[in-house]
Amino acid sequence: MQITKLTFKNFMGYKQLNLPKNNEELPRGLILISGRNSFGKSTILEGILFAFFGPKIFKRRNAESFITYGVQEKAEIYVYFILDNLKYYIYRKWGRKGSITTKLFEYNTTKKVYREIKNFDVESFFEISSEQAMNTVFVRQGEVEELANKKGAEMRE
Repeated sequence: MQITKLTFKNFMGYKQLNLPKNNEELPRGLILISGRNSFGKSTILEGILFAFFGPKIFKRRNAESFITYGVQEKAEIYVYFILDNLKYYIYRKWGRKGSITTKLFEYNTTKKVYREIKNFDVESFFEISSEQAMNTVFVRQGEVEELANKKGAEMRE
């Protein structure tokens, strides 16, 4: 999977985030997110996981806790991506009342528009459970040094 574009509205510390800033796509390959502590690097990864799996991926947190503090309205996330040479985007919207809307769209190359995929199961679509995603895709703060210092045999355990 290649993530090509991200948009967050009222997600945690981001009132509005568009990556990349103009209407282009993120470059192919490895993308480094760097910056000072508490500047939102982990929030970007959390937003991607939230878009794909919802608040259940973050045990003990409800959807409302991801809405920017002080904002009375809703939060939204759009993640555009390419999977198996097909273009998609997933959209999540939720408010303080608790309802969450999740939609998945596939790009129709003939009509040059996105069409909604109805009745999809996220884990089946991505062929990965939320637990697997959390344990393999996302390295939490403080775990990088521990992983870097492990020997090959320790990693295989």
